[in-house]
Amino acid sequence: VDPGRVRLHLVPTDRVWTRDSGPTAIHHADGSVSWVGWHFNAWAKYDNYDRDAKVADTMARLSGLPIEHATRPDTGAPLVLEGGGIETNGAGILLVTEEWLLSPEQVRNPGLDRAGYEQAFARYLGIDRTIWLGSSCVGDDTHGHIDDVARFTDERTVVLAVEPDPADPNHERSADNLRRLECAARDVPGGLRVTTLPFPRAVMMDGQ
Repeated sequence: VDPGRVRLHLVPTDRVWTRDSGPTAIHHADGSVSWVGWHFNAWAKYDNYDRDAKVADTMARLSGLPIEHATRPDTGAPLVLEGGGIETNGAGILLVTEEWLLSPEQVRNPGLDRAGYEQAFARYLGIDRTIWLGSSCVGDDTHGHIDDVARFTDERTVVLAVEPDPADPNHERSADNLRRLECAARDVPGGLRVTTLPFPRAVMMDGQ
């Protein structure tokens, strides 16, 4: 890495997950880059996120790139999302989970439905197809982030964590995700390749 192309900045935050609190970079057709800033509320779980909520604007200021703050399509209120909850192939397809955005726990945007989210994804990320998986892994503090279980490795390939042991609590949810993804892959023009990876073993700390 050329040190002349790297800048380090000391910015106070409330937690370390800047993929979630930070903005999403948008690459435009003309080659320019801008930011989309989501409202961050600590996964609708914690109260201390005042410094985290400033990360998006701080990154825009430091980078000198423009930022657009996302709003809900139904009410115009700030749209709560986190970067770890979205996974895109960079060509119009997005992966998310219902557990993250549509379940009654850790609700990010009360009252916003599936169609509303898809409208926002199209508006801010240029998405024309959203693939909804069911759940992320058991014990995920964010309650459903896609980055725990699935990732595009190129425009046509998705890797998905699958647990083969029927006794494991991740088995049924990962099998459901695989069924959904394989079904969606057949409907995508040109198809998608789905490759499975083994679920890692759980790490226990302080009884959790």
